[in-house]
Amino acid sequence: CKTEVPLGESCTYCGGKLTKQSEMLSFGIVHVPVRDWFCWNDLLRIGLPAGLASVMYALSNLIIQAGVNGFGTMTIASWTVFGKIDSVFWMIIDSFGIAVTTFGVDGALVNEAGELLYPVISWKCPRTAEVMKRVAEYMPQGMLNSISGVGEFAFNTIYKLIWLKENRPELLEQAHAWLFISNILAHRLTGVMATDRTMAGTSQMTDLCTGDWSSEILSAIGIRKELFPPMVNAGDTIGTLTPAACELLGLPNAVPVVSTGHDTQFALFGSGVQENQPFLSSGTWEILMLRTAKASLEPEDYAAGATVEYDSKTGLLNPGLQWIASGIIEWVKATCYNGESFDTMDAEAEKIAPGCDGVKLIPDFLPSDAVPGSIQGLVLGRTRAHIYRAAMEALTLRLKQRLEKLEK
Repeated sequence: CKTEVPLGESCTYCGGKLTKQSEMLSFGIVHVPVRDWFCWNDLLRIGLPAGLASVMYALSNLIIQAGVNGFGTMTIASWTVFGKIDSVFWMIIDSFGIAVTTFGVDGALVNEAGELLYPVISWKCPRTAEVMKRVAEYMPQGMLNSISGVGEFAFNTIYKLIWLKENRPELLEQAHAWLFISNILAHRLTGVMATDRTMAGTSQMTDLCTGDWSSEILSAIGIRKELFPPMVNAGDTIGTLTPAACELLGLPNAVPVVSTGHDTQFALFGSGVQENQPFLSSGTWEILMLRTAKASLEPEDYAAGATVEYDSKTGLLNPGLQWIASGIIEWVKATCYNGESFDTMDAEAEKIAPGCDGVKLIPDFLPSDAVPGSIQGLVLGRTRAHIYRAAMEALTLRLKQRLEKLEK
């Protein structure tokens, strides 16, 4: 009711009353019956169609989604990707802050302006596998594992830097800093160089006990600590958008850029998993981890693919095991199915009995694996479907075995 009444008097229409006591104003509300019955007509004329429209919108979405589902998994995946791209667009438009998260280990040497001095050495690049095989020339692998907590993987940052030191030493002399991928992007947005701790934790050059760079490891490989910008924790604000970035993205000034770090920890945090619960990040890699306050791994654990990374929450660690997964499935698809859909692959595999009629796939497909992967039991009469199902069974068995090991 908008009727104006003198202070202390009740409204003759709705009964509302303003009172003043000890310099404080309060408004008393009482039950008021609707006397203007004509307003119900207005409510129905506006509210009922609006409610029906909302219901029809939901129903139409169900009908459209059911239609999309009928086109197969590739169409569903494409529709999902479109939805994610669309949501990213609107998030940027309405953003209060920007978070930067990427895969770990990869990065580049940069000059003072943040320009790359050499292209990023991808985690898929085979040249680091050879470096890892002779890393004992600098420090025994077992010692690297025990200090850093990180397992023996050819894509670790340490092997990229050793390769650069051995093959392009002048770049290390010229470099102002080493930036991980997420920090390269953050620098482009803010002009600030930083090192996310969860990214550094994938490098095999940190100290698991201190959470900082290991002076012992850096000294052994001949890399100066000053090459790495100051550490920031996941969730810390690195800086705000530069004027150029604001203009490019169409965003207001002073939008904060937050370090989110390694995508594995970002996914782990986003899943809502609690301490001492297993977590599986499934994609190109299967990464099976825990959130725990401490981790103690033995040499046989590292031999089985174990590693320890820093959790997004300071003080917690993420011991776990990781192995190549959908990368193998993609290889089977490209090699045996010549671009055919996963629907075709799944339909064929369903017709093969468990055990794949003796066909067995060993899923060790990385260049750094001690024993290369293989496909066994191929004889006349076996098909591409046998190979695909054998790959799925092998990866499923590996997940079961690794979960049992993590629980122990």
